[in-house]
Amino acid sequence: MSFNLHEGSIQEIANGGSPKSPVLQVLGIKKIQSAGAQGSERYRLLLSDGKHTQSSAMLATQQNHLVNSGQLQNNCVIRLEKYICNTIQDNRRVLIMLEVQVLGNPPNKIGNPTPVNLAAGGNAPAPAQNAFGSSFGQGRRPLTSVPQPSFYRGGAAHTVNGGMNRPGNQGGAARPNQGGSGASFYGRSNVAASPGTPGRGKPTPIAGLNPYQNRWTIRARVTNKGTIRTWNNARGEGKLFSMDLVDESGEIRATAFNDQCDKFYDLIEIGKVYFFSKGGLKTANKKFTSIQNDYEMSFNNDTTVVLCEDEAEIPTIQYNFVPIEKLEDMEPNTVIDLIGVCKSYGEVTTIVTRATSKELNKRELQIVDMSGKQVNFTLWGAEADKFDGSGSPVLAVKGARLSDFGGRSVGSTFSSTLMINPDIPEAYQLRGWYDKVGCNAEAQSISTGGGGGAGRPTNWKSFQQVKDEGLGMGEKPDYFTTKGTIVFMKKENSMYQACPTQECNKKVVDLQNGFFSCEKCSKEFPNFKYRMILNANVADYSGNQWATCFQESAETILGQNTEYLGNLKDQDDSAYDQVFTEANFKSYIFTMRAKMDTYNDESRIRCSCVGVQPVDFKEYSKKLINDIRQMAAV
Repeated sequence: MSFNLHEGSIQEIANGGSPKSPVLQVLGIKKIQSAGAQGSERYRLLLSDGKHTQSSAMLATQQNHLVNSGQLQNNCVIRLEKYICNTIQDNRRVLIMLEVQVLGNPPNKIGNPTPVNLAAGGNAPAPAQNAFGSSFGQGRRPLTSVPQPSFYRGGAAHTVNGGMNRPGNQGGAARPNQGGSGASFYGRSNVAASPGTPGRGKPTPIAGLNPYQNRWTIRARVTNKGTIRTWNNARGEGKLFSMDLVDESGEIRATAFNDQCDKFYDLIEIGKVYFFSKGGLKTANKKFTSIQNDYEMSFNNDTTVVLCEDEAEIPTIQYNFVPIEKLEDMEPNTVIDLIGVCKSYGEVTTIVTRATSKELNKRELQIVDMSGKQVNFTLWGAEADKFDGSGSPVLAVKGARLSDFGGRSVGSTFSSTLMINPDIPEAYQLRGWYDKVGCNAEAQSISTGGGGGAGRPTNWKSFQQVKDEGLGMGEKPDYFTTKGTIVFMKKENSMYQACPTQECNKKVVDLQNGFFSCEKCSKEFPNFKYRMILNANVADYSGNQWATCFQESAETILGQNTEYLGNLKDQDDSAYDQVFTEANFKSYIFTMRAKMDTYNDESRIRCSCVGVQPVDFKEYSKKLINDIRQMAAV
């Protein structure tokens, strides 16, 4: 097999060019130890294009597996799919190989290459050297980092006491440093227009950042800033916040910890443009962000943040939208960007988190897009409280998390950004489609339940269809929706005395001494709270089904809260019975969970009610009309 190397590509790189996907030969591989990366292995390569050689080439650590597995070895031919060139202090250009494809392994060196002068802009050949000569590790310090030229030309950066100066502090009066050694923030009024001020030189594009640089400055807009989060584990405690940055070349996630968190959180504002310098860079964890960047940034004690007045060229938030119809093919827990119309939404409900035993508000929405598919979307916390879905707004969400709960569903996270009716082309296109077509169409949902009854129900089935189709027979439960009528309820044993703490609903034991014992909490209480588990027989046109209705569903059916019913049960039996009598023969939209259950060696399908809504006859009529149209089209 013969290989055609891209002759002249190394000379082009030496002169400041960036040839696309050059094909080169590896003539030498040398392992070096990185002092700055906790002893991680790094590889330095001698490359040839058949005419010239380049000895200043570093393999990105994420490509180390090619050497360790034996794919990348002496004489092999490679294609550089992705790379970057940096210029270091002695004016040499260093090639960083980010993505490498191995094409083959000829037995010998191709051509008679001679060393090229890698001084930026230089064309004269360097002094002769062998594959591991003086410029390949001998007589020089190891390349533990590949710095960019200093952005602060003409001297040190202009700082005021190394501290933070707030906008509006006229006359250049400095405030003392407010935590963190070395990190500084420049207010608008205190940035001197001097050669040492960021912005006078050319910033590094975000797409050009990599962990092998230790001097860089980017100019970027803050498109999202998360809330401050804390942690406490065996290694200690701390705090952090993250933000998303964008420039003309791309995006990156940045995180500030502890002192830097305190220093910068109140000063950095969403939507503004800043110069960011001297942060750490590491490989990004794609599980926690939808940003398309291989790296993420972290602030350290040397980080500087400078407000930029000239922000016209910097774009705003960037999206990488995924159509709803594609979500079913994606892995759960993937972080995505989503856009759609809010077709319906529920009320705010409160849950108690298992991890922290704290109350958290949530709101369920139903989002539809032009694919004709619909998905449940959950808003949490403050976003859930303030959300107004009236008028069916267009929602654009950056950094939402995909879940496999109830089919496929999507939820916001602490770092998500929600835009309502954003000024982007995709939103205008969706608006036009929905107003003309989507508002009257019955969308096919990829979420089969779990929404607590909020919004428009989906996956309609009759009880006979549930039996015929074997719903609930698999390993996972199935969810379905039906319009049913309550025909009978078992009021006996429908209520029980539970632990009075918010995070526990365990049944308590009456100690007959005025106290009640909770086995789960291992505590005794002078009181209890009532909880409800109601067994109801629900009928539709095809048959009937026993269903277990828990607290919220039972309260909806009976029209009373559990505390009131418990007091009524203790004080007035006839009034308590009347509540159940009046609740019979009323119809609701039920969202059911079906799962096989085995008791005393007998298996049967158990249905539990996860949501109950009063019948919205307008919406239900639309569903029936759509069913008729579908039948007529067959």
